[in-house]
Parts: sequence; structure tokens; C-alpha cells
Amino acid sequence: MSAQLIVASSLSDWAEAHIKAIFQATKQEAFDEAFEAFFAKHTEITVNGKKISRAQYKEQIGNEKGQEVSATVHFPGVVEVPASSNNSTADGIVAVFTNATVYLKEVDGRPNARIVTASHTLVVVDDPSVPHPPHTHGGPDRRRVSKADIVLVQKSAIFN
Repeated sequence: MSAQLIVASSLSDWAEAHIKAIFQATKQEAFDEAFEAFFAKHTEITVNGKKISRAQYKEQIGNEKGQEVSATVHFPGVVEVPASSNNSTADGIVAVFTNATVYLKEVDGRPNARIVTASHTLVVVDDPSVPHPPHTHGGPDRRRVSKADIVLVQKSAIFN
């Protein structure tokens, strides 16, 4: 399934599905597609208190995609606040706590992984720059993250 077509009923479900798609993409093409379907073109990103560009963040999290074998992602906590009082699922703020284990190719015959624990506070908007094909019912999901405040810790693990 294309990451562009991920459509979920709530902001929480939407955010979890896209974060999972980014972590579980093992090929660069799948990662690029998942990243573009999640982040707006001009997303403001702060990681561990430091503002970085969207391109820097994409490079930072995508630099091991050729080494990944698989990933497991757990969401121990999530909360959402719709932007409007009508409980719209189109936009709002989502805070997601993530525990991910990214399994990499073996090192000296031993399993290797990257463990990522993160908190994402995301401002989600209905992005008008996402084209809506004429004469279609529904169309692509136009929700995108316009601002992301991320606190994360990563550690490497080589198993015996």
C-alpha cells in the first residue's frame, strides 16, 4: 500500500500509521514515499531542542535505510486535540510516544539493532499544496505535519 493512501479515522491513528511506515521502510524509495506523505514541504522541525531543516531531518533518519532488515514500533502513549471543536480529523495537535527497534544487517555474524525512544509533538494541517485530483471521490489524504517537536534518544545494540 502506498504511504500516500494511508487514511485513518483519527489524528492519532494517522500519526501512528505514518510513523510506523517511516520506521518500517527498509528501502530508500519506500522511506521517501512515507516521509513525503507525512511531512509538509515546509515543516518546522526541532529535535532535542535544536531547529533543523526538513532535509537535515530526512537525511538524519533515513541514512541507514540500506542497512535495515525490519523494525518493530510500539506506541505506549498518544493524545490528540483537534484544531476545531467539531472534532475534525483533518487537523490538530498530536503527541505520540514511540519505542522502536530497527534491526540492521548483522555485524560480524551477530544481530545488530538501533533502539529509538521518542516523543513527537506534531501540528497536523490539511495541506492545500497536496493536489486533489478533479472528479474523484475522496482522493489522497492531504494531512501533513507542519511543525514537529521531537525529543529522542537512540542507542545501538549488538546481540550475542
